[in-house]
Amino acid sequence: MKQSIKFHRYSINFEKAPNSQTTNGEVEGALIKINGGYACIQPWITLGDNDLEYHLESIASNKPTDIAKAAIKCCFIDGKARSNKVDLFQSLTPPKYHLTFNPDDLFNIDPNSINSFTHLKIKSNENFVKILEIINKFSQFKIRLDFNESITPDQLMDFNESLSSHTRNKIDFIEDPFPYDPDLWCHYQKQTGLNFALDRGPYNANKGFKVRIWKPVILSSVETIQPICITHNMDHEFGRRYAAYCASVTNYSIKVHGIGDFNHNRNGYGLGMDDYLESLSWKDLI
Repeated sequence: MKQSIKFHRYSINFEKAPNSQTTNGEVEGALIKINGGYACIQPWITLGDNDLEYHLESIASNKPTDIAKAAIKCCFIDGKARSNKVDLFQSLTPPKYHLTFNPDDLFNIDPNSINSFTHLKIKSNENFVKILEIINKFSQFKIRLDFNESITPDQLMDFNESLSSHTRNKIDFIEDPFPYDPDLWCHYQKQTGLNFALDRGPYNANKGFKVRIWKPVILSSVETIQPICITHNMDHEFGRRYAAYCASVTNYSIKVHGIGDFNHNRNGYGLGMDDYLESLSWKDLI
């Protein structure tokens, strides 16, 4: 019997730039429903993803992209739990997570107001003076800098030379400084002495970084010997719930992830949000 696949479009409005490659504005995504299970697809065109229509069409034509495969896997996990009336979060304790900030936001935040956290992730760019000010202001935290491939190797070396030993020790890792090339990353990780973290790269990348970032809504899995840091995709709450679930059940060495938090009162069967999902209008994909 031909399976039913439905989708519901949504958009998220970012009042400030969500990363160094994206201005403020709306980002489109879709929830999909396959055999009673749900998932979230939200590509970032500014970070090199194909648009939403491309991924939806890949499902309809039975030639799913990596992002579509990740969504299909989520639908299977969620759908199986719903059919068995199981709350996937009932017996799980999601791990600790970092707080993510745009640099401008941090100048208006008192470090003591967030002292229950240990790690901050800063969506960074080539304004190194501002980044250094933030690291020094929030010196009680471990700092994760996400450049989203926005700087060059030479700029990274300039930044590295500006670091004091104290500031250097506060940096947990540098994420995606420039596009991934295994030999190039090996060279500059050694040159700088900084830990690199890979997000945008092949699922089976295996050198040039100390930490592998895994977004379960982008890749269905990663193959790595490096510690894994699981993060959401700055997407719909359902996608964030899936990231939190994956972080709770995946073997890893990193203790602080990037999954954020959500309203556990909306838990239900599977990944939750039962009433909300039932209230949406759904269209047939195939």
